[in-house]
Amino acid sequence: MLVFGFRWVGVLALVVLLCACGGSNSSEGDNSELLPTEPGVSPTPVPTLEPGASPTPLPAPTSTPTAIPIPLPSEQPTPVPSETPSPSPTPTLAPPVQPTPIPTASAEPTPEPSAPPSPTPEPSLQPMPSPEPTPQPTPGGDGESLYKLASGSSASCASCHAEDGSGVAGRGGEILNCGTNCNSLSALESKIALSMPIGNAAACDNDCAQAVARYIWTALMGKSLDGQLSCDVGIQKTSPMRRLNKTEIVNAVHDTFGIGSEHFATSLADETEVVGGFATVGTALTTSREWTERYLDAATSVAEDIVAVGEFGMDCSADSGASLPFPPGFSLDGDQCNTTSQCRSVFGQSANDCANSGASNSICMCGGAPCADATAVDNEACVKTALTQSGNALFRRPLSEAEVNRFIGLYTAANDHDSGLQHIIVALLTSPNFLFVLPDDERETIRKLSDRELAERLSLALWGSLPDKRLLELAASGSLYEVLDSEIDRMLDDPKFDRFGEGFVAPWLGLGGYLIEGSDLNVSDEDWALLLEDMRTESKLFVAHIIKNNLPVNELYTADYSFLNSRLAEHYGVESEAGESEFKLTYFPREAHRRGLMTHGSVLAKAYDGTKTSVVKRGVVPLEAFSCGAPEPPDDPEIENAVNDQAAADKTEKEKIAERADPAQPCAGCHAVIDPVGWVFTEFGVAGERVAQDPDGDPLNTGGVLYGEMFADAYEMAAVIADRGDFETCFATKFLIHSLGRRVDKHSREDNCAIENVVESVGGPVGARDFIKAMLQSDISTVSGTIFE
Repeated sequence: MLVFGFRWVGVLALVVLLCACGGSNSSEGDNSELLPTEPGVSPTPVPTLEPGASPTPLPAPTSTPTAIPIPLPSEQPTPVPSETPSPSPTPTLAPPVQPTPIPTASAEPTPEPSAPPSPTPEPSLQPMPSPEPTPQPTPGGDGESLYKLASGSSASCASCHAEDGSGVAGRGGEILNCGTNCNSLSALESKIALSMPIGNAAACDNDCAQAVARYIWTALMGKSLDGQLSCDVGIQKTSPMRRLNKTEIVNAVHDTFGIGSEHFATSLADETEVVGGFATVGTALTTSREWTERYLDAATSVAEDIVAVGEFGMDCSADSGASLPFPPGFSLDGDQCNTTSQCRSVFGQSANDCANSGASNSICMCGGAPCADATAVDNEACVKTALTQSGNALFRRPLSEAEVNRFIGLYTAANDHDSGLQHIIVALLTSPNFLFVLPDDERETIRKLSDRELAERLSLALWGSLPDKRLLELAASGSLYEVLDSEIDRMLDDPKFDRFGEGFVAPWLGLGGYLIEGSDLNVSDEDWALLLEDMRTESKLFVAHIIKNNLPVNELYTADYSFLNSRLAEHYGVESEAGESEFKLTYFPREAHRRGLMTHGSVLAKAYDGTKTSVVKRGVVPLEAFSCGAPEPPDDPEIENAVNDQAAADKTEKEKIAERADPAQPCAGCHAVIDPVGWVFTEFGVAGERVAQDPDGDPLNTGGVLYGEMFADAYEMAAVIADRGDFETCFATKFLIHSLGRRVDKHSREDNCAIENVVESVGGPVGARDFIKAMLQSDISTVSGTIFE
């Protein structure tokens, strides 16, 4: 009878959940309750608010490694646009810098000891070449002059795109067909600064890119600058309604009941639809019939476990019609006994009255004086107390009187105590009030988040779970904003912040889906699995250390230390005092070439494609994770086929890179950015171990040029990227996607302005803890919130 009852509840819940989610997407459809007897939320859809226009994007690293012959013909294609200009000094085109040979690993300077390094900067292994004379633009230094200007061995923009933007025959470059690169002035400027001209990316950035982008936008595209230059639009974007993801459901059930979460962990599939790597965006968190059925089965199992061990309604009678027989202070543990039916229901038929029992209805302590006579307690009131405590936590707000009455109706309708409690738990866990992030009202205008909405946003962002009792009390009293700074500090210091590694760091760095097998490393699959988990743990501990200790954000990319155990230290070829099961902060010697997250094994191992380590992936992974500047994969089948054909060709990696750098090739624009960055990491093997030869079997020569600065290895390149400063904007973009549950677009003027304001508000060397606190307290996190759409 019990099983039948749950399936009946499950069928009803299934039907309503599929309706509420439109059968596919949690951000669509109505929001009715999953159980017909449970109090409902009946939101009226609110029109989607139009987001603001685009802002200034992030530059992506580009370099020309000395080991890779990249031809620079006299004519090279030029930029495709990117974003906002600003009136500034006369811009000039930076000349292409041709790197001179850089010493390979064998010519390294004398290694430093593994003690903490001195704060003085590492000297470059090779002096910078003397710059060539910079060609001056035509008088006025305006965008038109720069568009038509050839610089050194770099071609002018017009040589590929034509003076009117129509494109040059045989070279492409029709500006009016530049797709997303022309959605906004900021996107146009970003494209120019990051990847134009091909073969000498970043030759025209900053003021030059601004001026050229403005000229293309107005003169060649005929568009207005209105609304493209200012940063005063404020926050207009909202987050779509979304369901909790698998990790959040598991954490919420554990935090509320202490048990049962493993059923959701094993029953629900991992989220596969992500935005920016994160499974927190409403439009990507889909549901299906299969997902719903699995969820209902798991909720039923959770309810049975919780009731069986007394984690819900544990003080209530085991007899649905009886009163509570135990006086205050009575415990079911120890040598307490009673001959009443209630006592026998707990201890079984072997329960005996004690020798000193004072009455047949008394509860005594064997070896002590009789306790007070049992007093009857209203069983329904007892269940109501348990319901209120759990319901308030799961719904992130106090239950209304109507909701309480309807949940109690489920309990009494079951005509069985345990069944009634289980029905309540299933109803709580399948309610949209638990499963979805919902707004407090059906607002039509932008407003400040309510205290409750803010508490929910903070807890999901930092703990991947629901607000705790203190946050809910502050929200209920309307005082959370008054103590927001100290509350964020408390949350960062709470043990639940340890989940941040799995909730944010893992999706940010893509710490999953590795294609390596043990045989690729000449070890067993079991040993590889242990090593991989060590590498994942290293990255999560490393990021948490920098945040908790408020170390500069750029240490995520420049730190010459990490957290290693003995197995990982041996893999990296460095010494560590850590044991196999403990991770200790370990400084890398200079000759290890390791610095920051980009040289973590967990990141480097992502480049293995199942047969070999891919130079392209080695470039794309850090560009996307750390500068948000990775070019998007081609959507043209012909280009994709050409890439696949080349990958399978019997040629050396250096030959393939030189081919992709040919301006006549359709892939040249993107790979002029990707390949130099990927090549520097060829000094590391399949899973991030040091190697002595490049992929072609030649001695290592990973040097190159990035943003006009020379580097010899990954250690030095990390400093070049950090000095650029784009990592702060990129880190903010990633964190805000995770915490806001919506897309954050680096080409959106509104989003970019908001992020720039946060960076400026912190000032100076930005501490990671202060940076996160500033983001969570800024308008982009506290204004607007979630809407139904």
